Parts: sequence; structure tokens; C-alpha cells
Amino acid sequence: MKSILDERIAVPVHAAMVEESEKIEEERIGVGTHERYHEMLKEFRRGYLSTE
Repeated sequence: MKSILDERIAVPVHAAMVEESEKIEEERIGVGTHERYHEMLKEFRRGYLSTE
């Protein structure tokens, strides 16, 4: 059973981990490449998940 304290700590810790992961990815492949990659994913999801 999770305590309220566990839940309050988990969200900021997760957010910090995601932010750190994105920084590492940007350093590895470059900021422009990182942004284009995420834009391509959004376009793919829109096309793949569209019902038309």
C-alpha cells in the first residue's frame, strides 16, 4: 500500500527523470534532431490513430 508521501514524491521524481532523459537525448543527437523526432512521432500517431 502506497502512502500519501510516496505519491507526493513519485511525481516530482518521475518528472525529474523524464527531464534528465530528454537532456541526455538532446546532447546525444542534437536539439534540432530531438525536436524533429518528436514532431515526426506526433505526425505518425495522428496518421496511424486517425479513423478516416
